Amino acid sequence: MKYRKRLRNQDGYTLMELVITIVILGLMTYFLGSMCVELLAGSTQQVKQVEMVSLAISKMEEAIKIGVSLTSQGWTSESPYQWRRTVTTLKSDCGNPALVEVTVEVKDAFGQTYSLLNHIGG
Repeated sequence: MKYRKRLRNQDGYTLMELVITIVILGLMTYFLGSMCVELLAGSTQQVKQVEMVSLAISKMEEAIKIGVSLTSQGWTSESPYQWRRTVTTLKSDCGNPALVEVTVEVKDAFGQTYSLLNHIGG
């Protein structure tokens, strides 16, 4: 009799309570992990965008230094991106360009493209 009383009065968790707790903790871990992966993927995308825009700005600054004598340039690789410069003469003075429109495009391997447009006068 004393043995049965002791079993009834013992504190502890049942197997069902432990299984439910493990399932709940597993689900929480899964969803928190998924959120972390999404946050990291978003920040990686932002870094890529900043790099692409910085490259476009750099190439546009080079174009501005050259001035109206600038010429177009096809796709050029600058790892991991490609860029090109398109020059359109808007106004000529005695056959020489006086006003040009310069477009610098930068694209990544997935085809995402950023463009900058500027007018340069001489």
